[in-house]
Amino acid sequence: MRIREPGDEVIAAFWRSLYSQIERGTGWVLVIAGALLVLAYGGYEFVRNPGMSVILKVGIASAAVGFVVLFVSVLRERLKVARVDRYSKEIER
Repeated sequence: MRIREPGDEVIAAFWRSLYSQIERGTGWVLVIAGALLVLAYGGYEFVRNPGMSVILKVGIASAAVGFVVLFVSVLRERLKVARVDRYSKEIER
């Protein structure tokens, strides 16, 4: 017995649907908001608590710097692609 694979049209229609777009967007917003809250609290504790262990301080600082580096990297890539991609408005999403 084999499972029938959905066709390309079915998959494309699923990704174009409003519900799928809202669901994915909401998921990313919640993940990013949670990460920012954890980093903000860690930064607050980093400054407020002088007795915090060095390992914890290094972990908080490296997570914050890594988040900023990744954000800047994605932002630069998006801006570069948006300037040179002649067909971005022609592609069906």
